[in-house]
Parts: sequence; structure tokens; C-alpha cells
Amino acid sequence: MKKLRWLSVLLAIVVLMGSFAFRSDRAYACSCAMPESVEKAKNNSHAVFEGTVTERKERGGLFTKSSADPVEYTFRVHRVWKGKVASTIEVVSSADEASCGFEFKDGLKYVVFAYTTGDQLEVSLCSRTAEASTASAVIGELEQLGHSSVPPVPQAGEASSKVSLWWIAAITLLAGAILFLLVMMIRRRKIR
Repeated sequence: MKKLRWLSVLLAIVVLMGSFAFRSDRAYACSCAMPESVEKAKNNSHAVFEGTVTERKERGGLFTKSSADPVEYTFRVHRVWKGKVASTIEVVSSADEASCGFEFKDGLKYVVFAYTTGDQLEVSLCSRTAEASTASAVIGELEQLGHSSVPPVPQAGEASSKVSLWWIAAITLLAGAILFLLVMMIRRRKIR
């Protein structure tokens, strides 16, 4: 009986150790169908452009992290094949490939196939989005995409007008708070 117990324990240890030998480096929850042709992908996308990643902002929760948390990437756009794309643009993707997110790397150039959800552009792992060197050398997508245009250059004062609107709103809010505090102080003095 003791021998059978020791043999069971030994077998369990061997099975457990053996399971580590066959582990996968990565497990993917995201599954994509066969990639569309470049023409179909362009037709099904709301925006297609080539740009360099200049910034990455995580927009997830404060206390919990998930592979589906959105990450916002800012691009400096070089060429546009489809859509109303400015010289800088933001796209959103899930934080991890497990949730079909496309993980862009800062400073690299990409050919981006994005679709609109609500008021933002999104990119998924299942789109034809690829690093530009891969797209041009291996896939030949740049030639298949056809004629491109240069994004419009922002007009002088266009970028600063957004900033000045924020400053005006902040100053107005601060002035309102100061006025409210002054009124409260005057009322307290009258009551005494």
C-alpha cells in the first residue's frame, strides 16, 4: 500500500515536471481570419495612412489592468491613402495581442489600416496594419495601395487655438471659484 502511494506521488511529480517541458511561449485569445487583400482592407477601413509613432498613452483603470485596456498612440503622418487624416493623428488599440490589440513601438513607421468606432480611430491585430518596412519589402502593400497624398499642414494658430481654449476655460473656472469664495466671505462677515 505504501509503495502504491509513493508511486502515485512520483507519477504526479513526473507529470507536473513534464507539463513544463511542453509549455507555450504565448497563448493568444485573439483569432483572426485569413487576411483580406490590400484592396479589400483599404475599402473596409475608414483611414489608411503611413506614420511614425510619437507618443503612447495608456487609458486603463487605476487599480486594475487588462489586456483589453485601451492604449492611445499618436502618429506623425507622412502619407495618406484614405480618410480625413491630419498631419498628427491618434489611434486606439487594446493594450495586448491577447485582446487583438496591435502593439506599436515608439519611433517606428507603420502603414495603418484603421476603422472608426464612435469618435475615434481603432486598430486591431486582425487589420493589415504592419511596420512600413515590412509592408513595402515583404507584402508590397505600398504599391498595391495606389496613389497617396500628403496630410494637410496645420494652419498657423490652429494648434495654439486648442491650447488657448483650454487656458481660457481654466482661467474662467479659477475666476469663478475665487468670486464664489469672496461672496461666501462677505456673507459670513455680514452674519456676524
